[in-house]
Amino acid sequence: MKWTKWKSRRTIPQIKQPGVYYIALSDQDISGQPFRFIEEIIYVGVSISKKGVLGRLYQFKKAMEGINGVHGGAERVRFKHTEVRDFFSRVYICVNSFPLTENDHVFNWKQKGECLKEEYVSIAMYLDHFGRLPEFNDQKRSKKK
Repeated sequence: MKWTKWKSRRTIPQIKQPGVYYIALSDQDISGQPFRFIEEIIYVGVSISKKGVLGRLYQFKKAMEGINGVHGGAERVRFKHTEVRDFFSRVYICVNSFPLTENDHVFNWKQKGECLKEEYVSIAMYLDHFGRLPEFNDQKRSKKK
């Protein structure tokens, strides 16, 4: 897993599969660097839908553009980062994919379960590293209004 600029997110391998995604906000270019837990991570999310992480990131973008009810985390981000273009110019994405198969339903259910578990484990690891949740995973610290 490597950090990728927001504008290049479609190039992330298996972006259309379920996965855990990490959003970092950085003024330094971290694209191409291997994933590690860094303080610049502002949100950890997950998607197990048919459209995979790419579909969830689309919802994130739409929420940042002002559509309510499609991505709660992004609504909290939008409340603080009102200059959307500037925000996305400093955003980096990293994805831990959990690919599904065409016909092994048991495997797919297990993969989705592992994916959901990984989101919680990742948030716990961030908390362990930095003593706090990623800013926009912390609903008490980051408000929508």
